[in-house]
Amino acid sequence: MKAKQPRSRGISEKITSGHAICGTDFSIHAGEAANAAAAIAGRLRIPLLLVHVLDDSALTGSTEKLRKQLAKSAQEKLVQEASRLRDRDVEIRTELLDGRPEVELARVAARPAARLMVTASLGHIAISRMLIGSVAERTAEASSVPTLVVRDARPIVEWAEGRRPLNVLVAGDFTASADAAIRWVRELRRIGPCQITLGHVDWPVEERRRLGVHSSVAFTQNPPEVAQALERDLRTKLNTLLGDTSARVRVTPSWGTPDYNLIQMAQEEQADLIVVGSHQRHGLSRLVHSSVSRAVLHHAPMNVACVPASFGAITSTAPVPEFKRVLVTTDFSERGNHAVPFAYSALGDGGTVRLVHVMPPCKFPSPLEQHHARKTRTKKDHAKLAGELAARLRSLIPQEATERSFRSEVAVMEGRDAATTVCQEAERFGADLICIGSHGRSGLAAAVMGSVAQQVVSRSRKPVLIVRMPPA
Repeated sequence: MKAKQPRSRGISEKITSGHAICGTDFSIHAGEAANAAAAIAGRLRIPLLLVHVLDDSALTGSTEKLRKQLAKSAQEKLVQEASRLRDRDVEIRTELLDGRPEVELARVAARPAARLMVTASLGHIAISRMLIGSVAERTAEASSVPTLVVRDARPIVEWAEGRRPLNVLVAGDFTASADAAIRWVRELRRIGPCQITLGHVDWPVEERRRLGVHSSVAFTQNPPEVAQALERDLRTKLNTLLGDTSARVRVTPSWGTPDYNLIQMAQEEQADLIVVGSHQRHGLSRLVHSSVSRAVLHHAPMNVACVPASFGAITSTAPVPEFKRVLVTTDFSERGNHAVPFAYSALGDGGTVRLVHVMPPCKFPSPLEQHHARKTRTKKDHAKLAGELAARLRSLIPQEATERSFRSEVAVMEGRDAATTVCQEAERFGADLICIGSHGRSGLAAAVMGSVAQQVVSRSRKPVLIVRMPPA
């Protein structure tokens, strides 16, 4: 059977100046969400498109006469609701569609100039759909624009009308979806003042491994150096994406799923709104990967905004990255040393370059190993070698670096795996960029011989600049 196309029975003017969208089922909760949507649209001076979808699943087996009666009744309710909202001095447009509500609302959100979707968390939900989430949850997961799910309209209306700031908790980590959530907070600030808290939930074991930290602190807690590194990196992300130095940063270690901790954090902060990013996974991927945004949408008692990972990823106004801390590693080969000047060339004014060399750890004599004396050295000799290597690193600092007031640091690290050691040091240092030379092997040669540069690229979440030697 050919799928039935949705039909628009309301006003269908072409919207070109940008608009907000509010999905309604005419319930009390939907009316409150519409109040919030109208207040936001009025503050932004954009039209509000009020949409109602006749749910096909609820009309299965209905006669055409009954369908027409329901459509007529819905159209009258749309007109009444639009008339009520126009009292808020905002342009209201209406549209009536057929189909599955979350699908049709997602299609409306995909139209050009759509800026925001607003919906209530509760409404008229068919019993058969309660097992797979509310319309609001499914809409938020499918919408191509940020979706505000309203549970308490009062603080949003008061904020949009300029009567109070909005207390916002934004869930932050080091993923693209979290970056999108932080970027969207800038949109909120165009509406009214916001008090921002960035909340991060980490897995202590993973963070210790990432930073190469060994501590006697209980595994359920973050050692001080881990907490400091996380707060520093999250603060840097906030400054880069939000341009805000006043926002608070909270880091909470947890062995469970992050959603419970984020909701608890929001309650402690008395947040009016939680902002979460969404990967918007579908099908099998949705079953394999847990979704923090879905869980927060389902369980949080306060308003929730779900921001798709694609929001603001590539725009003409995206900030140009500035590298203030660059780590460059060398094994003192010609190709390794060749990367050092490039590290300084990428550095911003007043920045710091850390030159790193990884040496094998000191191996102490073992009576169980034959000829151990030939393979080991004393602690004194080991410390002397480390000092000599540090001096060699300092000799690689370009003269121009001093003239341009760049800061330079050297570090000789011990590690059995050079790539892992470099990645961990970059995390501890808070590097904005890793610079490393490459011998240029590829294909079978790289697979057989390996490449520290390739391993660093695959393991590090920092940007990596690969520097190759010019052809002979």
